[in-house]
Amino acid sequence: MFSKKKIEKYDEKIIIPEFLNLFNNGFKTEREKELLVYTIKEHNKNKNTFYVLKLDNKSVGMVSLKFNNISDNPTLDIDYLFVHKDYRKKSFKILQNKKVSKFLLDFCLGIIAPQIQDLVNFRYISLYPDKQNKKLIKYYLSLLPNSLQLSYKNENWIILKA
Repeated sequence: MFSKKKIEKYDEKIIIPEFLNLFNNGFKTEREKELLVYTIKEHNKNKNTFYVLKLDNKSVGMVSLKFNNISDNPTLDIDYLFVHKDYRKKSFKILQNKKVSKFLLDFCLGIIAPQIQDLVNFRYISLYPDKQNKKLIKYYLSLLPNSLQLSYKNENWIILKA
């Protein structure tokens, strides 16, 4: 189906309408769009870093990373992971037969986290499921077999040891 994959890192300020157009009608809910806009605004304040996965120049997913502190431990936080609604629940040969979400998580854990760990010492990698959705928590735990669910200040986090 797809013949080329590329992950683009965004270092510069992001123009919100242009960035949203990358995912042309890819939002299942208005909340997803609102979270992406909020995450872009945080990026424009230099609080996170964006990566966009493109398959044959189509933007199919994105992930943003930032530093956080959970229970007084330095943490690399997967700030927001978004997959275009047309590419969810599908595995792609070009992604080693993985779903977009799994591919993006593996990219964060296998490529970006080790590069950052060489420069900045952090103890954990974390993911905060939106609205503490139990279905989403279960899904992320299944994608990240070495992870655990941590309740901290009445919030549930998915945590991996770095």
